[in-house]
Amino acid sequence: MTDINAKSCGKYHTRQKMLAGGNNNIDIEDYERELGFLRLPGMPQLSQYENKQRYIFAYYLRMMMIMSIVSLFVSFMVCIAIFFASDKYISSLYNSSAYFLKIWPWSESMQWQLGFAGRMPEPDQRKFVVACSTTSGTWLIWLSYVAFSGLFNGNRRSFFDGKRIFMFAVIAAIAWLCASQDLFNNPSIGPSLFDTLPQLLVKMTLIISFAYWSLGLFIFLFLAKIRSSTSKL
Repeated sequence: MTDINAKSCGKYHTRQKMLAGGNNNIDIEDYERELGFLRLPGMPQLSQYENKQRYIFAYYLRMMMIMSIVSLFVSFMVCIAIFFASDKYISSLYNSSAYFLKIWPWSESMQWQLGFAGRMPEPDQRKFVVACSTTSGTWLIWLSYVAFSGLFNGNRRSFFDGKRIFMFAVIAAIAWLCASQDLFNNPSIGPSLFDTLPQLLVKMTLIISFAYWSLGLFIFLFLAKIRSSTSKL
């Protein structure tokens, strides 16, 4: 194998992707040299096949985490832009994108709460709904990436047992249950009727993001487990 030119980031990334594809003709030494940054200290020595799969699994898990950080950053940047956007622009977006605004359907119930309680002016309510839907849309793109990589990556081995995967499923279910709840009627650490628009945007961005992130992590591990069970070791 030809060593990677450290000055060529493009070739290096392409090489990593080739290794992560799970080519059985590639020696384990290549994995250890070129994906060595993924090695976890104290891991037991496995067979050569399982060692390769460990690198592949860690590679895609790392990419998923990087993409989740990017999605969280984009979500906050979009919320900041929505907060400073003109009421006229938000109203136009709100009135012309009824289908898009249903991406996070619970925001309509929250908007009704805010309007009924008279805690927030209508323009801010619209910004709140648009921000929730945009955050949800951003994470749906991330979730699609996770599902695609889980289905078509080169990993054929899962390093999580069924009990741990079930635990992540429970965490995801609790996260979605919390995210779909109405606003609290009293001041709370969670989103409440007493929060200002910036506070609501921050809280809902974090809650929605964690709900999608926990679901994506479960999907990734679940698909890896299925591929591990159906592959011939």
